[in-house]
Amino acid sequence: MTRRFPGSSFLGRFTARPAQLAAEVAAAQRPGEQFYHALSDSIHQGFCVIEVLYDEDGAPCDYRFLETNAAFEEQSGLVDPIGRTARSFVPDLEAHWIERYGRVADTGVTERHVGEVADMNRVFEIEAFRVCEPGSHRVGILFTDITERTRTEALLRENEERLRHAQDAAGIGTWDLDVATGVVSWSDGVFDLVGLPAEAGVPPAQVWERLVHPEDRERVHRAVQEALDAGGSYVNEFRVLRPDGTMRWLAARGHVARDAAGRPVRMLGVNFDITERKEAERALADLNGTLEARVEAQTEQVRTLARALTLAEQQERRRIAHVLHDDLQQLLVGAQLATATGSDAGRLGAILDEAIEKTRTLSHELSPPFLHNDRLDDLLDWLADHAREYYDLKVWVRVTPDLTLPGEGLRELLYQALRELLLNVVKHAETDGVLIAASRVGERVRVVVRDEGVGFDPGQRGESEATLGLPSLRERLALVGGHLNVVSVPGQGTLVTLDLPLGKVAA
Repeated sequence: MTRRFPGSSFLGRFTARPAQLAAEVAAAQRPGEQFYHALSDSIHQGFCVIEVLYDEDGAPCDYRFLETNAAFEEQSGLVDPIGRTARSFVPDLEAHWIERYGRVADTGVTERHVGEVADMNRVFEIEAFRVCEPGSHRVGILFTDITERTRTEALLRENEERLRHAQDAAGIGTWDLDVATGVVSWSDGVFDLVGLPAEAGVPPAQVWERLVHPEDRERVHRAVQEALDAGGSYVNEFRVLRPDGTMRWLAARGHVARDAAGRPVRMLGVNFDITERKEAERALADLNGTLEARVEAQTEQVRTLARALTLAEQQERRRIAHVLHDDLQQLLVGAQLATATGSDAGRLGAILDEAIEKTRTLSHELSPPFLHNDRLDDLLDWLADHAREYYDLKVWVRVTPDLTLPGEGLRELLYQALRELLLNVVKHAETDGVLIAASRVGERVRVVVRDEGVGFDPGQRGESEATLGLPSLRERLALVGGHLNVVSVPGQGTLVTLDLPLGKVAA
């Protein structure tokens, strides 16, 4: 018969700990009294007392249950365990459990560990401690169910891993400043941006200040202080001098968290590289130095774009003619022959169904339905499905919810640009997967196309980009105020970033 612990007025309902249990047991132990009467079923943790058994060589070989509470029997599923040994329930019980409890009985040193009950899909924190005088070989074992905590920790680790991958894909780094202590933490992305090894940890404030360009240090310090003093947001752009001697432009976006009294407690934000954009802005400023140079450059851009558009139109016409002649016309001739020879309706219907499908596909490619609404997820999903179907290219799409791009002209330009980039991946990247991520940055839409293919040598960038048709695409984007940035590393893939201004092109 199962023996349970009676109630105890001095315990009440509390979370038991080994030291408390051992103290109560020691205080209550008297000849003729019920063993361990200080414990009660009000303890929500599973608890049992065992006696370690030894073989003829003096080594622990099993243990017998002396006391249990209701929570233990419910958690373990053991029925009437009192007086029975562990191996009578689990013949193949792993030896390390018996050795661990024997060690506790012999030394009196409490041991803590985590165990999983596979058939119950539960995880327990287990604490074992000696409950009587040395030589009694009696050990108390406390079981705390930590399943939910373990699952929550696993979920947090998974979310952190996803966030890290997203940051890597977008090329950004995050930082967190504890205002009270001045302690700053960086993600790996920030170390990459400033050219420092992550293993060395976040540098002291003096080292960080030396990384900032001398002409920008005062402005950076002033912007941070203004955000802490009065504002909730921190927005800045500044230069950093990396240890390898290169200079990069960084953009910073941050937010100040305050306590109930309005005092700043934390400042969190992100940094990302805007060097290409700054170089483009400087190039544009130089270009605007003289009106004649600007007009000539823009005129040449228009000529280049016109040639590219004419070539694209000719290629599209040839493709349509190929579909009409080699596919659709052959199907219709087949239908005509089937009719003339009296073929069965099933075969004729199959031919006509294929012809209708070819016509529908061609119609969708010439005027995709998503171009008539401004939702970017429709456009990117269609491109992903098309690439999977025709090129066997896996395309993962990440879009900010409800992201829109007003203006059919802009959507048409983005559609053509992404088709060209996906075709480049198919032809040159030597990979079967690509990521497309779209988000809004201020008054612009940013679309990132990233593959992990063969990449190309930055020293041959001009030649490589020309092979991929990127100069023409860059010029088409520039004419509407857009930007195209390409980062490629041999053996690690290519990252192409397209920025489009909202509402720049009329529908």
